[in-house]
Amino acid sequence: MALLDANDIPHPSLEIVITTEEETTMNGALAVDPAHFKGKMMINIDSEEDGKLLVSSAGGIRVRQILPIGWESASIVDAVSYNIRIKGLKGGHSGMSIHKERGNSNKLLGRVLHELTTDFICYIQQMNGGLKGNAIPREAEATVLIHLEDVQKITDRLQQWEDTFKNELQSSDPEVSIRFKKVETISSNVFSKKMVTKAITSLLVIPHGVQGMSMGIEGLVESSTNLGVVTTNEAEMIFESEIRSSVKSIKYNMVTQAKVIADILGCELLVDADYPEWPYNPDSKLKKLFEETYKEKYHDDIEIIAVHAGIECGVFIDKIPGLDTVSIGPDMFSVHTPEEHLSIPSTINNWEYFVYTLKRMKDL
Repeated sequence: MALLDANDIPHPSLEIVITTEEETTMNGALAVDPAHFKGKMMINIDSEEDGKLLVSSAGGIRVRQILPIGWESASIVDAVSYNIRIKGLKGGHSGMSIHKERGNSNKLLGRVLHELTTDFICYIQQMNGGLKGNAIPREAEATVLIHLEDVQKITDRLQQWEDTFKNELQSSDPEVSIRFKKVETISSNVFSKKMVTKAITSLLVIPHGVQGMSMGIEGLVESSTNLGVVTTNEAEMIFESEIRSSVKSIKYNMVTQAKVIADILGCELLVDADYPEWPYNPDSKLKKLFEETYKEKYHDDIEIIAVHAGIECGVFIDKIPGLDTVSIGPDMFSVHTPEEHLSIPSTINNWEYFVYTLKRMKDL
């Protein structure tokens, strides 16, 4: 926006592309008509690390397992309704932070509910967790109907689970906690026994985390999946996962695995928001230019990186044959969490690097 508003910044002829829905489906980029553009070089400004030149990214796809809810009326003496909430996890971007082994609240909830429904008379009334498919879920909750006489026993059991999770996640999520709170409004409507089995099985067996590491780039995640959102409504439960891979065939194989799990559980699987990977181009002229201008300006080498996240460059390369692209950006932290924030000095630094390189492009 500052570049468009300026009259004193030298630059080559520009075509500006501003898209929508990058954080959710990339539908904005996917809907772009490539016939509008003549340029064959694209500078993307959607990176999150200053001093690094992004040259490759993963493709992704969203899968949603739909489980029809079977309801029944619970017959239980001295029934009380309680909410179980897992919270205190750090979460993070499901691509950039997936290798950090942070806790997934939906997966943790599945472990807790499996034990409670096995060892106690415990009916489930709803489950919800996570806010976005591309964010590692920080919180999850379930409402359960139990015997009044079992409240203290379950309280003690949940404390044991909290201690277990604190031990397992002591390095990544030391603030994890489990809250057990009475719900004043009591309904006798609960999931059927068959439904409970399918719901908890889904939480336990739907994959989450790193599925494979790149053998070509040390330390780079090649493939992953994130069980990001679980929601309950009157008719169904929805389990939403974000699948990522820098290898297209592996991405679609992971979709096949999700389909097999859904079929076994008698669920429908919806697949959408499919976007392509951005393959590394070692002969990129734009990459070479940005390397040279960084060296000129800062007397140092810029770090060349690839990321396990979805970047719109892959979409545009797929649409525009021969497109050459790089991505830069300032330091950003805790992306896709309530603590997301931006470094102002690195934003200024990126602006200066950006306009310096545009001047070089005009002089070429």
